[in-house]
Amino acid sequence: MSWVVRTRVPPDQLIGSIRQAVLAVDPQLPAADMQTMTEAMSTAIGRQRFTFVLISLFASLAAIMAAVGIYGVVTFQMRQRERELGIRLALGALPRLLVRTITLQEARPIVAGMFAGAIASAFLVRLLRSLLFETRLADPASFAVSAMVLGVLGCLSCYLPIRRASRMDPLQILREE
Repeated sequence: MSWVVRTRVPPDQLIGSIRQAVLAVDPQLPAADMQTMTEAMSTAIGRQRFTFVLISLFASLAAIMAAVGIYGVVTFQMRQRERELGIRLALGALPRLLVRTITLQEARPIVAGMFAGAIASAFLVRLLRSLLFETRLADPASFAVSAMVLGVLGCLSCYLPIRRASRMDPLQILREE
């Protein structure tokens, strides 16, 4: 059995008075577990909140690991293409156009992954429905925001090693060969 008391004063000031009033009516009634509505709500959704924080933490960690992986792969590819990039720069290619061209080439798999992830998440959102409050099964805003964040993160992971490769000295690269 639960009692709810509405008050205009801070609830902590009334706990002793309410306990005495309950015990005055019937000394056998338990009046030990008294808490404010804020505490009751916090207790009620504590598990869901913990699960949400845990999922958010793992999602952030996965995004960081993906960005580091993309950065590593693109850096490796740029190391393998140093000679080609050096020749292009030596023949007069503009570094900014070279960066733009290679970034667009490297962004294609990222965009394909974004679409595949959006399709997969549309199906998997039903599993997460029990953990999320007041969300629709198809929430286009959250899909769009997450796709944009991951797309920007992926493209930035591509852009940095490509920009560094475009700033190398073409004569030094050609002399090494």
